[in-house]
Amino acid sequence: MKLLSSLVAGAAIVCVSGAQAGDFYSPVTEGPVSMTFDVGLANIYAEESVFSGNRTVSRLDWESKGVTLLRGSLSIEVAPNWTIRAEGKTGMDGDGHMTDYDWIAPHATGQSDSDWSHRSVHDDTRLDHYYSGSLEVNRTFINDNGRFASLGLGGRYSDVQWSGYGGSYIYSTNDLRDTIGDFADGQKVITYRQKMPVVYANVRGSQTMGDWTLSGGLEAGALIRAEAPDDHWLRNLRFTDSFDLAAVYGANAAIAYNLTKTISLYASGAFEMTDFGTGDMHVRSTTSGATAEFKDAAGAKFSTASVSLGLKGKF
Repeated sequence: MKLLSSLVAGAAIVCVSGAQAGDFYSPVTEGPVSMTFDVGLANIYAEESVFSGNRTVSRLDWESKGVTLLRGSLSIEVAPNWTIRAEGKTGMDGDGHMTDYDWIAPHATGQSDSDWSHRSVHDDTRLDHYYSGSLEVNRTFINDNGRFASLGLGGRYSDVQWSGYGGSYIYSTNDLRDTIGDFADGQKVITYRQKMPVVYANVRGSQTMGDWTLSGGLEAGALIRAEAPDDHWLRNLRFTDSFDLAAVYGANAAIAYNLTKTISLYASGAFEMTDFGTGDMHVRSTTSGATAEFKDAAGAKFSTASVSLGLKGKF
């Protein structure tokens, strides 16, 4: 599986992950309400695939590096050791790129990634949007002598979309890779979107030493009835991929420093990944309205990596 190659350096927002598991560190003890706000950077990667039986016949690799993110959260202690937490985040800009590969017979055997028949490269790839919202319930089961641990259950909806513009292509028309050309600058070629409803469970723990707190968390969940539409603008086709169930995993680690009794500064890193598995594909002509269905013909992946810097207040 292709994953993001590195974390983005610099000030960044907490985990862009579709599998984010909540606050990274044990909260200070004053008050039942806490709020966070973060600004930062992250990398986001997605992959879409088309299968014919056991063969991959097409794959598009989408990525944005250095995405600017904003995140806010609100946690309320509703009963002793029970907390409800809501979060929203959004991403924008970043350095985007997309490569579209095809393995079409007779010019490609599909025996390796380098054995492609068609390829287009789109350096002008733009992140149209990234946003996510979640709601979770957490139960604290350790909170003494500087130690903190909790279990949580939650639900989240995340949505990401890219569009690729311009670029160059190498196609196999009569012979292998015999057709080379460029798309017009600024011409929209392909748009890809992933809509990801997730239910998840998380576990978090931390250790406080004076004003410093070290913490980490793990999350596992299920992607339920995800959808991934793909518009090929030059061919007037919309591909809509549907997936029933897939696993989601995430992890994070952080260090925090209490500036006052109610305010903490924290830095963290996080990673999350999802393999959508195999799904069904619906194809529709946007000009004629003609449709076709292909079972078990679609695949997708999504992953994120980030570092973060933020403030948390407890009231």
